[in-house]
Amino acid sequence: MPKLVESFSRQELETAQQTVPSMSSGTVSPLRDVPLRLSAKPSLPFPSPSRRLTNDCPSSPSPAPITLYLRLVSWVCSMGGLLFGYASSSINDLMRLGPAEVGVVISCFMVGAGIGGFVGGRLADRIGRKRSLVLFDALFIVFSVCTSLAPTFTFLVIARMFYGFTCGGISSSAPVLLAEISTIEFRSQSVSMSLLFIVFGELCVFIIGAVFGNIWYETMSIWRWINIAVVIPAVALLFCHAFLVPESPRWLAQNGQSQKCLDTLRRMRSDSLQTQKEFREIQQVVNANSEETNFVDILTVPWVRCIMLIGIGVGFSQQCYGVIIGMVFGTKLLEEGGLETKTALIGNIIIGVVSFFASWAGLFLVSRFGRRPLLMTGQIGVIGMNILMAICFGFFPFGPFRGWLTLALLLVFLTFGQGFISTVTWLLTAEIFPLHLRGICSGIGMSVAWGTAFAVTMLIPIGIHSIGMAANFACLALLGLISLFFVWNFLPETRNKTLEELEKQFQKRDWTALKREGQNERDRMVEEKEGKETEEGTAKETTEKQF
Repeated sequence: MPKLVESFSRQELETAQQTVPSMSSGTVSPLRDVPLRLSAKPSLPFPSPSRRLTNDCPSSPSPAPITLYLRLVSWVCSMGGLLFGYASSSINDLMRLGPAEVGVVISCFMVGAGIGGFVGGRLADRIGRKRSLVLFDALFIVFSVCTSLAPTFTFLVIARMFYGFTCGGISSSAPVLLAEISTIEFRSQSVSMSLLFIVFGELCVFIIGAVFGNIWYETMSIWRWINIAVVIPAVALLFCHAFLVPESPRWLAQNGQSQKCLDTLRRMRSDSLQTQKEFREIQQVVNANSEETNFVDILTVPWVRCIMLIGIGVGFSQQCYGVIIGMVFGTKLLEEGGLETKTALIGNIIIGVVSFFASWAGLFLVSRFGRRPLLMTGQIGVIGMNILMAICFGFFPFGPFRGWLTLALLLVFLTFGQGFISTVTWLLTAEIFPLHLRGICSGIGMSVAWGTAFAVTMLIPIGIHSIGMAANFACLALLGLISLFFVWNFLPETRNKTLEELEKQFQKRDWTALKREGQNERDRMVEEKEGKETEEGTAKETTEKQF
């Protein structure tokens, strides 16, 4: 009999206790007062190996499904990237400007984006992620109109700088909000979706620019109509962000609004137990950082300073390899390669399509593989493509062959850049920073990214007419090697980790844990269940020994 008892799990025995028929009455009654004698060897507090092989058995819990409301909010919030992508490329190809003027018009947008990223991060900490996003949406509409109506080149540069300022604010507020409202399993897709919309916005501009450029290329003011067309979706997004998107539950908890935090979590989570657990984790982090914090902590607190340096490295890695060249100077590159202007405009559509599908693929890759291996794979790919581009421009003569070869290399370059590097770095900027400084730190990281993009966009047009394209791409390959060294040695792995778990690992300086993937939600639930069963089994055995 003892051996027979051993072959069942404790859960099955307890179930049997409640359903065995009573011998005295003939009815089913629980045997609550009958002690169950176990053998000296206790039964295992988890299912046998044969039962654990099946994923659909009751003892193998699965993560709670993503709610429709969370998916809707993520989509609406991510669509702010559409405004950025459209605005960054809306006037680059159809303005008749010299190389230096092109560099000024494009780079002033990046300067504004860098400043906006910093200010937006600061505002996100002070007034909330949602309010910051809505504010920059409204400013985006204003400066879109100002840019389109610019009467002089000087006015255009100033208006476009403020235009970039609003986009930088959106780029620092939206990813943080997305990261803080999402579940562990959905966070990578949710945050990366905003990057997908940025690329989609650029693709829309490429298509409109190619159509208008081939039909009304001689019309000098065509760029104004292309630029102002974005106002219509911008107004729609402003209302959606204002009335549909909730405030970040983590920001609410950080600012003493615990009940609103819990209410928001309940609206976006389908499992009440998961909601309570997540709420407790948030409260623990908030209580651990209950003292007044400010910008000086970034410089004085060692573990925060360490994270900030990593964030700066991530921002640099996002742009240093030259992705901005393909997305902003695509037409110019193809013309330098040897294609005619109208052919280059059509080639730009191909660039946009490939970039979009690469970003779309990255959306799924980043949720299935670690951030570190994906980022390093992308960096190795773009370094190789930069070297091949340098060879292409250095050894092949100007003409159609070099033009089409440039397009082919550029497509592979953007596949690695958009599908691997941009997706991962965009996500990391929203993940790695501590709750009490997440907005400002994320803003600084985005400012570094747009500052790097500014340097690249300012130097490339001038470099084309001085040191040449081959030397430009060789320099970008060197910067890529520096970035790869940083990622290999210092980048943490954030996959399958809660934001609170990451913060605790940084506080402990546990680099072994930081570079290792966390557990997925299913394994977490199984481990928690087994832990509870083990505790219950230990408590029961202790009680039996006492009697």
